[in-house]
Amino acid sequence: MESEKIKIAIVGATGLAGGAVVDEVLSKGYEVVAVVRNPEKVEASDKLSVVKGNVLNYDSLIQAFKNADAVISCIGPADDFNPGTLMSEGTANIVQACEVNNIEKFVMMSGIIQSEGKKQPLINRLVLKLIKAVYRKVVSDKIIAEKFVQKSSLQWVIVRPAGLQSKGEIEESVKAAPNIAVSPLKRISIKTCAFHLVRAVEDLSWNKQIIHVGK
Repeated sequence: MESEKIKIAIVGATGLAGGAVVDEVLSKGYEVVAVVRNPEKVEASDKLSVVKGNVLNYDSLIQAFKNADAVISCIGPADDFNPGTLMSEGTANIVQACEVNNIEKFVMMSGIIQSEGKKQPLINRLVLKLIKAVYRKVVSDKIIAEKFVQKSSLQWVIVRPAGLQSKGEIEESVKAAPNIAVSPLKRISIKTCAFHLVRAVEDLSWNKQIIHVGK
């Protein structure tokens, strides 16, 4: 990719993960469109423009994505115990807004909790089963969201990182590949997650695949 010609819209740019993705995209020389509900929370700069958009408002996303070449979604509910339909409805709106704007590349940040665990050791499968039971509402809503993405016409990538921690730099030891076994108990840094979300835009071999990121 020629960085000076690529503009990436980032949805959820004011969150911890979204903010790290903004920094990672800018570090690679790409232009960023930060799509946020409250534009005053993000300071625009030379390669960073800020537009108002709400994932539950389809029309606002159509406007926000104009002239973007790719979209990365870092959205997530404020309360995992009461997630509502933010992921399913919001992701559907993002995908449809991409299609209307002829944007082919879409990267969705999901979570390792969505893994079926088929390649995981027994202990990890048991942990995943327990976590899914505790967070069953958000898991169910993300299942709908992921399925909508997979059925779309986009060159999509779903990234499922392990648990995140705010501290730490990019970890080279972290694995990232389609449907590999990673531990749900070992956290990775937000910067590592952001690195692989941006990598998902660049790496064409990841198109239409679910990427697990972890240790």
